[in-house]
Amino acid sequence: MFDINDFLKQLSNTIDLSFCVADSKNNTIFVSDNFNENLDMVSINISLKNSSFTIKLEKKNEASLKLLKYTIENYYLKLHSSKEQYIINLLEGKDIPDNLILEGIPFLSKGCHVLLINIDKNIDEALHIINEAYLNEEVFGIIYKGNILVIGVFEEVLEHVIGIKETITLNLFNKCYISFSNAIYDKNELKKAYLDCKINMLIGKQFKVREDIYSCSNLFFEKLIYNTDFNYKKELQLNYKGIFNDFDNELINTLEQFLYCNLNISIAAKKLYIHRNTLIYRLDKIKKETGFDIRIFNEAMAFYIVLLVWKESK
Repeated sequence: MFDINDFLKQLSNTIDLSFCVADSKNNTIFVSDNFNENLDMVSINISLKNSSFTIKLEKKNEASLKLLKYTIENYYLKLHSSKEQYIINLLEGKDIPDNLILEGIPFLSKGCHVLLINIDKNIDEALHIINEAYLNEEVFGIIYKGNILVIGVFEEVLEHVIGIKETITLNLFNKCYISFSNAIYDKNELKKAYLDCKINMLIGKQFKVREDIYSCSNLFFEKLIYNTDFNYKKELQLNYKGIFNDFDNELINTLEQFLYCNLNISIAAKKLYIHRNTLIYRLDKIKKETGFDIRIFNEAMAFYIVLLVWKESK
């Protein structure tokens, strides 16, 4: 939760009061140095940006409980609001002094990724799930223009993206799309990273990229086709008209998986849960019906471009 822990420590020392703060799953997020939970305790619930927490302290200090609750909630509200406004201002091209960035988003210089998350409903609940999952991490999420925007330090960003998508899907039963940027290190890179995520979300959806996860460092061919001259794409459609008309979903899935597995027959067969010979039979069928032997790199790349043009036109 960023510098909220520093604030709690400073608060505990300033008012000379030992206390503990735990999340809704009873995980401790802060504890004063001299706190002893074995003593007779009292507690009170607090709300920090739609997330529930509990403050615990000795019963003899019960009179301080409500004031402590108000102080922490008020500080966090101001902290969260200022961070959110800093981010929105940067996204909208407004300059923010470096000292405010250092105070509000201190982890930005460590190498952050921007995640753009699109879901069709339950957006507030989804943001709550993300905030709960990254309580003590250098991660910050807001709702911006109908999507969830997350900025954070992720050591293995793809693993986190997959985990977030699975968590939202399992808990909310929502269709979830996530686009994520390369690492950024400066406030001036934030807007571009967001716009990259936005265009990748558009392109990824349009070309029905597998897994509904779009990396700004991938989608090379999809971007190429998206920005290709319209007339040339129409020419390709006419030249290869009907090439996919007789393909069922099984065959389309086979050729996509084979291409995504870098033309590796053994890996693709495992991904498809079929025997290696079955895959070879299907590849032979694709060659017979299209004229492309996608086991050969050059033909596979040419075929992939034709496939993307077809998918865009669907």
